[in-house]
Amino acid sequence: MFSPTRTVSAMACIALIILLSACTLDEPTPIKPAGDWQVLAITDEANSRYVEYAVSQENSTVRNNLRIMQARVINENLFRGKDAARGIGGRVSKVYTFRENLYVFLPEQRRIEVLSAANYRSVATLDFAAQNRTPVDIIFANATTGYIAFSDASVLGVLDVTNFTLPLEINVGRNPVALEIQGNQIYCALRGDNQVAVIDSRTNTVTNRASVPTAPQFIRLAPGGTDLIVVSAGGGRFDNAPRTAPRVSRLNLSSLRVTQQAPIVNTSDSTNEAVYGLVVTEQLFIYIPANRAIYQIDAQNLFRSQTTLDGAFRSIAYNSVRDEVLVADIDSVGMSSSCLILHPTTGLDSIAVPLTDLRARPRLVFTR
Repeated sequence: MFSPTRTVSAMACIALIILLSACTLDEPTPIKPAGDWQVLAITDEANSRYVEYAVSQENSTVRNNLRIMQARVINENLFRGKDAARGIGGRVSKVYTFRENLYVFLPEQRRIEVLSAANYRSVATLDFAAQNRTPVDIIFANATTGYIAFSDASVLGVLDVTNFTLPLEINVGRNPVALEIQGNQIYCALRGDNQVAVIDSRTNTVTNRASVPTAPQFIRLAPGGTDLIVVSAGGGRFDNAPRTAPRVSRLNLSSLRVTQQAPIVNTSDSTNEAVYGLVVTEQLFIYIPANRAIYQIDAQNLFRSQTTLDGAFRSIAYNSVRDEVLVADIDSVGMSSSCLILHPTTGLDSIAVPLTDLRARPRLVFTR
């Protein structure tokens, strides 16, 4: 039997439930249980392997202020999806994911292999050996267009992502080595010109240039998008000029002027330091791997820096979902093959994952 009183009560309860639900705080992402956290490592050898590990949080130990996790191989070489006999067929320097594909850089062979992210089978090969060009970076402006930088050329190649062809080139300047994008503006570090060039992706033309410290090597947008973080190798690395210390600078994208710059390491022998990468985290930390340490720098005040860990480091990556900074090639903890994981939220809290059975130095490391 229909009852208006019961109907009103029911509606009131539903409204209360909706109100309480709206006020409920979002649950934090839970820590993954043992065994379902993966580390991917690409080896630094003539024919790179892509090894997948399952990492266990059980039975972890502490050594040299690092928490040591245990890992076991669950796939010896994902690159065998391309060629079961030869794998990727070269030394891998970088890997980028875009939509459903991986763009795997093999600079010694002057090519990029495009693989399916689902099964690692070959989708296309971008071969630049005939032009004697070495691909070093790539950025994607939209679903159909990418831009490739060649360190030994003066152009960017405009990539037709649908057909995997380069129908257009853009003259930018000497030694383009790093790319970044914001909206329709592409930023290109020109190592040979000590500049960052600005390219409009709508017209594929250089619209502006900014001077930066000597030999810019790596660029990343700072959170908020108003500034570009530039890491410069310094003088004497790529020419016969006197050696100078590597520097980090902040380039304002409205004025295209450097608003702050500082040496990455301020020591008497800083001119002997070399830098190998750059990530900028959502917590406004800059991480730079180098010969002697990983340096953590405040993106808002570049003079605030510290050494997070001593040792020799090479590549670096940032997993924004898990909020993890990852570096490879660790000497400081006495393990020849390891993945080091830093947590920007807690600063110096770190995890080391020994990469058992890798049989070669790791060139790149990722987590998922």
